[in-house]
Amino acid sequence: MLTIALTVFLIVLMVVLISAFYFLDVLVRHEYQFHRNAWEGDGRPTGYVFCPLEATFFRSRLAFTRLSMAWLFWTPQWVRDDSGARKLLSRLRWCVLAWNIGIIIFFVALFASGAFT
Repeated sequence: MLTIALTVFLIVLMVVLISAFYFLDVLVRHEYQFHRNAWEGDGRPTGYVFCPLEATFFRSRLAFTRLSMAWLFWTPQWVRDDSGARKLLSRLRWCVLAWNIGIIIFFVALFASGAFT
């Protein structure tokens, strides 16, 4: 029974993680569409699915990686001034928080269940 519960919990966590990826991709696309100067200043990041023609392979991927961490702890001015972007960033942060707390709970429960003894 515990195995089923842990499996369902892990599936829910994967949905949360995919949602975080989705919100990050949509946030980058939003920056590109509505805040082009900020997008260019950020290094022309791409998303997981979103890849505009102006993006470069190495620099844009590096910018995306940097921003995916930075935006979790820092809110850019263009996001503060845009209610749609604020909602996307908030959803991204909540998904990442839920994933991190959830994966810790998952592994604690997994070890407590004696799965590795």
